[in-house]
Amino acid sequence: MLIVSKRLTPAFKKTLISAPKPQYVPETSLCDWIIREVAMQDYGMLLCINRNTQMPIVLPGAEFLKVSPVSVLRQVLMFVMAGMGISSIKLTEYVNCIAHGEVSYQNMTADFLVEKAFRAYAPELAKIDVERLDDDQLLNQLGILSLTLGSSTKVFCDLREPKIAPAVRFKDQINQEWRLPAQRKGSMAEKSAWGFDYRLFHQWDDQIQKTPAWTGYAAIVREMRQVNDAFLRRYHDYLEQTEMVDDTRMQQYLRLADVYLNRYLIASHPETLTSDLTAPTAYLFEWLLEHGQIKAENVQLVIDAMLAFGAFIKVAGVYSTLDEDLYRQAVRDGGDRVRAFF
Repeated sequence: MLIVSKRLTPAFKKTLISAPKPQYVPETSLCDWIIREVAMQDYGMLLCINRNTQMPIVLPGAEFLKVSPVSVLRQVLMFVMAGMGISSIKLTEYVNCIAHGEVSYQNMTADFLVEKAFRAYAPELAKIDVERLDDDQLLNQLGILSLTLGSSTKVFCDLREPKIAPAVRFKDQINQEWRLPAQRKGSMAEKSAWGFDYRLFHQWDDQIQKTPAWTGYAAIVREMRQVNDAFLRRYHDYLEQTEMVDDTRMQQYLRLADVYLNRYLIASHPETLTSDLTAPTAYLFEWLLEHGQIKAENVQLVIDAMLAFGAFIKVAGVYSTLDEDLYRQAVRDGGDRVRAFF
């Protein structure tokens, strides 16, 4: 939902936005943005703050816009989220969900942290030299400005997590909470030669996000690892029988699949490979780099391993064709970002 100040009502009602309807619409406050006018020198601008994370997005003033402010918010958000390394599939679904969301008009919220954020960001924006903004690159420059504001813990700190900048919190929660799950639920559309019950993964997908502090967390993780290990044994048999790779590369493929299932997806909250089809992007771009398991010389090996694993997931009956397409796109996203990093 967009919560817009009443003064901006004409600007948000005068034009419509054309955006594809999202396929995945999770129930999350990550889609709630509060939008008000702020001053940058003598210019009126729009400041959008994410209710859940206090991430700021700066937009041109309503009087300058000849298109829907929602459309501009969508474009700047796409630029910002791409800079954060978020999967292109996930960010597209997210911004389209915002475009199709409801709009509410009110001047104040009951959220103390959001009101505090507006009072912290507004003075910082007033210092910006608007004359230096290039009209041809305005949206990109506003995206960079938004990232700069949101990356500082000095401008505004969430009292719950004072050392985590809003931009970091926004990126983390998008990756963790905004999920594009596999669609294979109910009855299997294809017979699998590998005799794996895909529902062993899906059974956890509809539960609320768990954390290590939850009483039943350890038991769930233990059960998930048992299922993962059974799946990896079948993956081993698949690699042997298809003769896709030699023994050395097969062991590398198996190790990376094991790390993906049993370490990455269960690192901070229990997920399975059906919980979020875009998870490979963050796994490749952030997790493997952070843990020193991907270097310039083995980037292609890791990408090939993830693509081979995705092919087996479909052969095993866990993914549909569309699921595998989204998974492969997420792998390519992560691979491209890793190559750019090196």
